[in-house]
Amino acid sequence: AVTSPTFTLIHEHRRPQDDQVLYHVDCYRLHGAEDAWNIGLDDLLASGGPVVIEWPENVQEMLPDERLWIAFTILDETSRQLSLTASGARSRTLQNALRQQNLGG
Repeated sequence: AVTSPTFTLIHEHRRPQDDQVLYHVDCYRLHGAEDAWNIGLDDLLASGGPVVIEWPENVQEMLPDERLWIAFTILDETSRQLSLTASGARSRTLQNALRQQNLGG
């Protein structure tokens, strides 16, 4: 059964080959740092693994300074444009790797 991600605040996606976990957090229903703290967002961010956050503006004060901000723009029903903004060395490295992988340079 398909469930709305809005009602499940945290999804864990495991990569089968090495069990790496990507956390997908939907913050639509959260209102500030206290809500984020209550769901354990600080623990996820401290885990060192990738954390993807929807509606990050709802918990902005909990977000680390080092981050890769990805904004989606809907172009049409099947196309999206992504804009990446890196803050910090690790995020710039990731941004450059993504650019290389997807655009070839």
